[in-house]
Amino acid sequence: MLFYVQQVNKEKGSNLHQVLLDFTTYSDHRRFAQFLDGRAMSDGSVQGSTPSMIRFSYEPDGYSSFREGSWYEIDMKSFDGAEYVPVEIDAAGGSFLGAELKSVPWKAISRSKKLASPQIATVSTTPIQFFVDPNPTGSITLTVVDCGHANWNEIETPSDRIIYDVGAGRHFTKAMVRDVIVSRKIGTEKRPICLFISHWDVDHYLALLEFTPVELSKLRNVVVPSQIPNTATFSRVCQLLADNNVPLTAIPPAARPANSSRVIALVQHWRQGAFTLFRATSGRARNQTGIVLGVQGSNQVALLTGDHHYDKVLTASANVASYGRASCVLVTPHHGGAAGNVSAKEWKNVFSSLTTPISCGANSYGHPLDEVESTLNSMQAGVPPWRTDQQGTWTTTL
Repeated sequence: MLFYVQQVNKEKGSNLHQVLLDFTTYSDHRRFAQFLDGRAMSDGSVQGSTPSMIRFSYEPDGYSSFREGSWYEIDMKSFDGAEYVPVEIDAAGGSFLGAELKSVPWKAISRSKKLASPQIATVSTTPIQFFVDPNPTGSITLTVVDCGHANWNEIETPSDRIIYDVGAGRHFTKAMVRDVIVSRKIGTEKRPICLFISHWDVDHYLALLEFTPVELSKLRNVVVPSQIPNTATFSRVCQLLADNNVPLTAIPPAARPANSSRVIALVQHWRQGAFTLFRATSGRARNQTGIVLGVQGSNQVALLTGDHHYDKVLTASANVASYGRASCVLVTPHHGGAAGNVSAKEWKNVFSSLTTPISCGANSYGHPLDEVESTLNSMQAGVPPWRTDQQGTWTTTL
């Protein structure tokens, strides 16, 4: 049976790894649940509109750990003896998590698992117009939303609203996710909304699973990077959008620059007026192969980065002539966690000043990392960066 590794959480201060797996189809999940405990199926609890992921903890032995963002072929029988415990829809993680596994026979799973070829979803790449007005006459605002250890950024102009990621903390209950959505007043929005998802990681799209039909009706389109893992959760999102007539469009990887190495690069894909969209070249690193959005206001440039690496974002943005020596709002990549090489000196060589808000919340990774906060402090001329977990939602005029 095929499994996709959505997340690997290396618990701080422990040898345990917590892994989050997804299935390719709901029928696979049903077969898996029946194999472990036929009663899991008696109430129809595993179906196409319900959360599909499973989670368990294990202690890796040598090179036996899972690789995040990879696919594995695992003999279902190697899970024999594990207990399948359905997660209540109102419990923490209930928006995406279908079950917890207890008493997992890790050694049997480790012997069985084999890396499999990526299963990639097919999504239309038909060109679309991203924005109604690329040259707004009024002010442009950026909001970094307090959404737990996740990412949700917004750009607002007099005529349009752009949302970059609709994340929510993985430990949030359905009610907590709804609280974040309701706070954004999407259901009463009069302007068209374009939604970008930086990459297919649950803490960057989770809240979309809890949008109501009224809120979904406000979305003009949803734009994602291609190479999306073809999982049961993605099928759930596709069905949700299709049922509410929301177009879904994927942007293929950028062409690799001539004479470049095979290292993933971030390339300017599209530019119109105030907006620049950057797309990564192809590669296996999920965090680095998505979409970055640049927005230029009258006084500041904003870089919405998802989990992309600092050095790649800096190289790409430095190639935009109008960004040179501007004031920059860099929405800190990866919630203040490790995201490649970050040099305060190099960033300050490109931009005249920097502001680096961090979207973060309760987590077991130790984010934001002390060394990252120290560097961001230097980038801000000694001023500590704004943290949403401590100070809440942050808004600025660009």
